Amino acid sequence: MGIQINGQTDNISATDGSLTISGADLPTVTNLNATGIVTATGFVGNITGNINATGISTFTTGPVLIGSGTSTGTASQPLQVTGGAYVSGSLGIGIANPTANFHSVYPLTVAPSLTWGSTAAQILRNENSELAFGLNNTIPYHYWMQARTHASLARELVINPLGGNVAIGTSKALSGFEVWTGTASTSFSVDTSGRVLTPYQPALLMYAQTSNQTVSNNSSTKIQIFNTSSFSRGLTWDTTNHRVTVPVSGYYQVHAKINNTPDGASGNDDFLAVYKNGVNMIKDNAFRQPRPVAQWYQTYFVSVIVSCNANDYLEIWYYQNSGGNRAVHGDMGYVYVYLIG
Repeated sequence: MGIQINGQTDNISATDGSLTISGADLPTVTNLNATGIVTATGFVGNITGNINATGISTFTTGPVLIGSGTSTGTASQPLQVTGGAYVSGSLGIGIANPTANFHSVYPLTVAPSLTWGSTAAQILRNENSELAFGLNNTIPYHYWMQARTHASLARELVINPLGGNVAIGTSKALSGFEVWTGTASTSFSVDTSGRVLTPYQPALLMYAQTSNQTVSNNSSTKIQIFNTSSFSRGLTWDTTNHRVTVPVSGYYQVHAKINNTPDGASGNDDFLAVYKNGVNMIKDNAFRQPRPVAQWYQTYFVSVIVSCNANDYLEIWYYQNSGGNRAVHGDMGYVYVYLIG
């Protein structure tokens, strides 16, 4: 049957409330109104007014061009919009029931890449740079974000370029930059004055509050006078074996001091040393301290950085060769140990 639209007659049929345009070649249609289903197959022409369809509209060959009569895409892109679009509800890409204003779903995992235009779950492109997102395809399957350039190089990524605090792992950005892991002992922040607040590092300070300890002549003896804790955080001084066992690998600062009373002999060498797992960590004679002829007290220090593995133990040892036994004062001395990194 023929139906005339705007003075043009072509094969247009309407059945059971549905309108089908098959092979229509209409130069101009001002308005197309249908309360049922609109199906267009091989339709050629322009609708300059409104298309009002309360049912389902189907265009089987495409492309459907909106905003321009010239295709700007490819044959595999049946819907092409030029000049902008407005969606009053939620827009879903790859999902039939979006739960956000914009909901994009990519069903696969993908490794991060610096290669320009390489596959990602989502890509935001601006001039000659793009920001790619995805879920990594290897354990632990972390979600990633990578900025890259058209030359396939890493692009700098700036957060809050005009100011404002940044927080990770917490909804309260109380400092300039804060990483919250759940406990203060493992969190990190930089306050607005630029002060760096590092996580709590294992550390201890022990001091001597006991009787004197005798050290035999020409021998190395482990110091056993450090029996009172000033503070201990993540480290514990073993007052039975007189040592500390480190819980994690890293570099530890070790500093100790003892005192004894000079015996009048001079020129002989005494020195304090840090032992790791029973081995002297001081190999250099520069650490040896000649004893003066006479003083009320002679003080000996040792301060070294020791590389440790988890469960290594550290001790303080004293060597003296005065010709006789010497007494290390039990109420003068201390040792502190601190993980520096």
